[in-house]
Amino acid sequence: MEERLVEFVGSLRRAGVRVSTAESLDAVAGLAKLDDVGDRPAVRDALRALLIKNHGDRPTFDRLFDLFFSAASSASAWGGDPEDLARRLAGLRDVEGLGDLVERIEQLADPASLEMRMRGLSEDVSLDQIGNRLQVGYFTRRLLERMGLDPSDPALRGLGQALARAGWQPEDIEQMEQALEAFRRGMREVARSAVERKLEQNTVAKPAPGREDLAERSFFSLSEREIRDMNDVVSELARRLRTVLSMRRRRARRGTLDAQRTFRRNLQYGGVPIELVFRRRRVERPEIVNLCDVSGSVRYIAHFMLQFMYSIQDLFARVRSFVYVRELTEVTSWFAESDIREAIGKILTSSEIDYYNNSDFGHVFESFRAHHLGEVTHRTTVIILGDARSNYHDPRAGALAAIQEKARQVIWLNPENRLTWGFGDSVMNDYLPHCDHVREVRNLNQLVRAVQDLVV
Repeated sequence: MEERLVEFVGSLRRAGVRVSTAESLDAVAGLAKLDDVGDRPAVRDALRALLIKNHGDRPTFDRLFDLFFSAASSASAWGGDPEDLARRLAGLRDVEGLGDLVERIEQLADPASLEMRMRGLSEDVSLDQIGNRLQVGYFTRRLLERMGLDPSDPALRGLGQALARAGWQPEDIEQMEQALEAFRRGMREVARSAVERKLEQNTVAKPAPGREDLAERSFFSLSEREIRDMNDVVSELARRLRTVLSMRRRRARRGTLDAQRTFRRNLQYGGVPIELVFRRRRVERPEIVNLCDVSGSVRYIAHFMLQFMYSIQDLFARVRSFVYVRELTEVTSWFAESDIREAIGKILTSSEIDYYNNSDFGHVFESFRAHHLGEVTHRTTVIILGDARSNYHDPRAGALAAIQEKARQVIWLNPENRLTWGFGDSVMNDYLPHCDHVREVRNLNQLVRAVQDLVV
């Protein structure tokens, strides 16, 4: 309790609430006098009386108190039945190679120790450094790795084979795998909840963004407030790009100077080129297909990408938009039927999209080849936004190769630093040969330049 109180006082100070060391010690002594520290209203009243001097600081205190001491902040409720899980784990103890996995799960499944365990893991992954929602997926993944519940864990990946070698029946193996997968999903929600709660603690009472150009700021460094402000920046840059591309298209339609016809037409002026003649050509507007990753680590970048492409879509013959984590979902009609912000809000919250699944780019490309490849033509530019982190699934690069073969061009926009491509579960290097252009897009200006340079 004292550690939690120290963290709470630190957050109050960072939020601009003045709390002295003496007042902090008074708070510790005051809580020690309470009959039941589990009585939240009593704890709230005691800390408010001992720590808050100005009435204007009360809303900040109340918000942070709820984040630090709310019952909802407990990590103990992972959503499963501990007794049923304990019975199933008992059957794994004698299976060779699974002892460490059983021990890890038992520690995490114990409601009495889970919250303490989560606090230790949060320190291991430096969770206190989280600054914006774009980092939620990254820190959630790191917590799962530290728990030993990442999909790449050898014990989890080889569970079925280990049980088969131990003589288990297929139906028993399937039930065990389903039970452990349900436990892993529940723990993923616990981890994500801890990350989101820490993010909110860190962002309470942050100062308003300065005059720095948001379009040059890395997506991953933006605060919650700056992300909201980016909506207006996106619209402004889209308007500028519309003007640039419209002028470029008009010049392209005008064609190049025809010297011979210009000379003949101007014989009446003594050969002085007063009237210019151009070789006119028909310029076809390209078709666009957007494939936007909306998994936790990049979904807000996809927000900007979709908003940006929507704002300039009348420059193209047709724009079709798809979003994905593992399953591909077309959202073109959502944009046609709704205001842009309403449509994007729906995309980021819809139950039709499998946000809590693991990314699988190979499955996405295979699905697109199976169901939509026939609609891709020589006029189609396919734009893929994604980090290519595929959770060690088969990249199925052949599916992307088939898309590239039919399309005018395939453009990949990756929000990760180029130096990280190909490391860990990144399969970007498998896809590079099947892309016509690949760009690192880590801020809005880079996104605008990529579209301006490539989608013409």
